[in-house]
Amino acid sequence: MAVVAVGSNMGNPMFNLQKSATALKKLSFPRYILQKSPLFKTPPVGYTQQQDFLNAVYCFKTKLPPLFLMKKLHQIEQKFQRKRDIHWGPRTLDLDLIYLSQTIVNSSYVDIPHPRMQERAFVLMPLYRLLPRFQHPETRLRSGDMLAALPPESGIHQCPPMS
Repeated sequence: MAVVAVGSNMGNPMFNLQKSATALKKLSFPRYILQKSPLFKTPPVGYTQQQDFLNAVYCFKTKLPPLFLMKKLHQIEQKFQRKRDIHWGPRTLDLDLIYLSQTIVNSSYVDIPHPRMQERAFVLMPLYRLLPRFQHPETRLRSGDMLAALPPESGIHQCPPMS
């Protein structure tokens, strides 16, 4: 099972997230299995002089190995004209591989599980809503426990369901 955090705050973020789900279905096996969390409006982290983000978490089964899956995620971002001009800056699409079937990878290209997932409410809130019993493969903490450990005011608001 792959867990991918998705976010967008440029162009038409709702459209970008909807189309990213379609692109991710092509990486899943079988191709029609894709679970989506509720959508959340979240303030930017790091570089704050930008619009709020729309964020969600998608979950799907895949047979792709970690490095190849990460390469495919970067290719999808490029189809959405993702620019990496400003660290943590605005983006048309951000796809972060959060988890991949108990796999632990530490490389210059990808770290699995994502090394900052437990610090980010914009990942943990949708993750908890989609997979409340998700357990971090290294710390063994559940998604709700990681979320509860964050400061209480995150500025995250659930949006109406995606169509």
